[in-house]
Amino acid sequence: PKSRRDRTIALTRTSKKRGIEHKEKIIEQVRTLCDTYERCFVYSLDNTRNNHLKTLRSEFKNDSRFYQGKNKLTQIAMGKAADNEYKEGLHKVSEQLVGEVGLLFTNRASSEVEDYFNKYNRAAFARADDLACATVLIKKGPLPQFSHAIEAHLREKLKFPTMLNNGVVELLEDVFLSKDGVRITPDQSRLLKLFGCAIADFNVKLIGKWEAKSGEYTVVNALTAWDKRTYNAITVEGDDQKWEWLEDGKMHELMKKSDKVESMDVEDENDNIASLF
Repeated sequence: PKSRRDRTIALTRTSKKRGIEHKEKIIEQVRTLCDTYERCFVYSLDNTRNNHLKTLRSEFKNDSRFYQGKNKLTQIAMGKAADNEYKEGLHKVSEQLVGEVGLLFTNRASSEVEDYFNKYNRAAFARADDLACATVLIKKGPLPQFSHAIEAHLREKLKFPTMLNNGVVELLEDVFLSKDGVRITPDQSRLLKLFGCAIADFNVKLIGKWEAKSGEYTVVNALTAWDKRTYNAITVEGDDQKWEWLEDGKMHELMKKSDKVESMDVEDENDNIASLF
């Protein structure tokens, strides 16, 4: 029988490569934003998550516009030097467009925007190869939050030292799922998600601001994700979790109480938890 996927596509239907016209349109769009709004903030992102970005765009949609495009094209639109900048001071904004950064064009007062983002911090699940910023310890004993049906998956796929005891999943020894400053493995990432430990922080850090009226660019001394953090250790015992801030001495004592989780070869991370079972 003929395969449904075996279809002939006319060459006239193939999409054309974006050329100079598309780039000129982007440049014009950036310059229009510079003309429309009173100020522009440069920001950087930590642990980018699309769902949180969409929420931010919705909250600022009435008087602001988030823009995050290709840095080199944005630099051309604004001007890379004082002699070719589109407006006074914009070349200083261009200098900050390196790496994962974006622009927030807004009519809100500077103090209001800065206060908002100094308080803004959203939890997110850590991904494989992320640098852990908290120590998570799972104490040995029963884990009533898990169904007996998942025990084999925990033991065989994720190499989590568990067994079934009268139909209840039981952890045989204390296990660290993450250690502060150590990169997270794929299996640790999945286990952290299963335990509901969202130890990554989606954070927007303001770097600087440009005022359209005066053409002045100033550096913003904004708080980092670490400045906003209220915990650095999580202890899970059964279905209870204790989130706390431990000083160096207490943290060292906590980490001496258990062996480190050994790294295992597992398949790539999948954001859909249901597919694990």
